Amino acid sequence: MVYEDAEKLYAEVAKDGKEMFEEAVAAYLGGLIPLERAISSQIPMTNGRIAALNTVHANRREVIEIPLSGPSAMRLRTEVVQISKDGSKAYALMDSENNPGGLMFSKGMYADLKPVSGEYPRLWFGRESMQTITATNVAGDEFILSNANISMTIKGGRITSLYDTILQ
Repeated sequence: MVYEDAEKLYAEVAKDGKEMFEEAVAAYLGGLIPLERAISSQIPMTNGRIAALNTVHANRREVIEIPLSGPSAMRLRTEVVQISKDGSKAYALMDSENNPGGLMFSKGMYADLKPVSGEYPRLWFGRESMQTITATNVAGDEFILSNANISMTIKGGRITSLYDTILQ
């Protein structure tokens, strides 16, 4: 009897809490559509980006799992870093981009990432130095990405080898 009453009370509190959270998010984030609604909807998502709310008031970067189903699946594929072998889920790299306590946006494999060839500054024991990063197309869909520390081979969109060039 006590447990049944408690379950009813907790269900009501959870429902009210979810409604209040959704109202607060709608007020804070404006026209954003929750991902679960975009996936379950029969209306395809044609533009926009994946965003997440950073509730930890510090810069952070995280990988999240996203189900790929429904008419928005093709659009979501452009926002993710990796897709599972069966194509049912994807993994997106979310970054707060120096916006702690604000929005995190997906960092996909396309236009929002820096090119892989060239020289980029890096910090090494407090000193800045230039690091050369190269990308080589070996054959067809096989690429080798490397810098002074690692060499990574990608074939068919998947990482096939990763070598520590310092220990080699």
